[in-house]
Amino acid sequence: MENFNCIRKLLPTVVDRLFQSHEYKKSLSVPFNLAIQASWAKGLAEEHFKEDLLELMSMMENFNAYADKKMYVEYEKLFEKRYPFVEKISRGFRHTVYDLFKVYPDSPPLEQAPPSKPSSGQAPSEHCNQSAYDVILEGDC
Repeated sequence: MENFNCIRKLLPTVVDRLFQSHEYKKSLSVPFNLAIQASWAKGLAEEHFKEDLLELMSMMENFNAYADKKMYVEYEKLFEKRYPFVEKISRGFRHTVYDLFKVYPDSPPLEQAPPSKPSSGQAPSEHCNQSAYDVILEGDC
């Protein structure tokens, strides 16, 4: 019965908790942001001349001109990444399945005061310090 509970109940629970954890979502932010930058750059390239592109890209903060190449490298790193929550579960092989159900991912770190909201006359991108992935998840900026 213990093996049945491990496969049938514990494994799906661990996967669900990992996917909902801060550590997992944060690991996705780098390749996700690079994918957005690469797509955005391709869209710009279709509508502008090379000189215009260089000017636009130089005005953008943290823009990676090689995002299309770097994105795949960062994506591959996800398959080698080790998550502390999964490590906790794997070190608990001597515990019962019931005890392992009590293990949760660590809570996200407490954040500092949120950035001030931009006024209506200014573009949000000038003041927003969040990644695009965080903005999608939290809806701020």
